[in-house]
Amino acid sequence: MITRKGDIEIFQVKPGKQIAFKTFYNGNLKVFNVPYLPSDDNEGSGFIPYEVLFQLSHIFKYMNIHNLVDFDYQDFDMVNTHLEIHSSKKKAKKKFNDEKERFVKYALDEWISKYYEMKLAAEKKTTTEGVENPYSHSYQAKQWIDFFHSKLHELPELHREIIERKYLQIQVSGSYPIDDFVYSEMHIGRTFYYERKKEALYWLGLALWTKGEKEEASS
Repeated sequence: MITRKGDIEIFQVKPGKQIAFKTFYNGNLKVFNVPYLPSDDNEGSGFIPYEVLFQLSHIFKYMNIHNLVDFDYQDFDMVNTHLEIHSSKKKAKKKFNDEKERFVKYALDEWISKYYEMKLAAEKKTTTEGVENPYSHSYQAKQWIDFFHSKLHELPELHREIIERKYLQIQVSGSYPIDDFVYSEMHIGRTFYYERKKEALYWLGLALWTKGEKEEASS
């Protein structure tokens, strides 16, 4: 930032102490009524306190955002309010993104990673006199699979298809199909695919979370 001399007006704040006001320049941007501590020669020299410089940096940022070429330093409250709102929005956005990541991780770790284990267990029926035992692992696995699919089918068709193609079709090697193969097979773009996949995992985790909360409450 570059300073140039401006008109100075000096007044007494406390006995024996003076504060001056002048225009502060940064390229073609200028801020009026900037307080600084003048030197004894009273010729415009002196220094601007760190706190004022810090505020000026935010003022110039505010001016650039709002296409302003001049600004009155005394209106800093306006800038401060803008910064607080901007900061609150950033915090809210980060909190929302963190929450999305938590549900994506929940869907992957607590459900999708266990899907084939539960599917195999569900296919092994154990019966007592022709009646399936509701306490058996296979019966509970079947309930788990049924609940998973009921929530999966609440998703929009495209999102549901991405989950099914990517995570519910294990290859011969035992691994999931690679993403490049999935979006090519679906005839959709790479960026579009990754955006929808993340949405699908988030919404699926959100839908499945109800069961997770009930299980934690009952345990």
